[in-house]
Amino acid sequence: MAPSEERTPLRSDYRISLGTFGSEAEARRAASGVSDAGYPVYIIDLGSQVVAQVGPYGDETTARRALADIQPRAPRAVLYAPRGRNLSGGGGSETT
Repeated sequence: MAPSEERTPLRSDYRISLGTFGSEAEARRAASGVSDAGYPVYIIDLGSQVVAQVGPYGDETTARRALADIQPRAPRAVLYAPRGRNLSGGGGSETT
């Protein structure tokens, strides 16, 4: 599932987190299978940690389809709803 836009996902977007890592190299290694499958992975440096995210997605249905495709490649992947919204079902994280 292609993201709705090619840009770093924000907290106001549906986004998939592949995890938090200690370095950019570690994040890129962990995300390599997802990248190889054609998903743009954004590595976000938060100072003391690095986050790898995929997205943004314009709606929950599209984001869930992408998550289902990504999870075999990145089992710890989690779907996040836009800030102030809840996901309609399980398999992700509530508002963050």
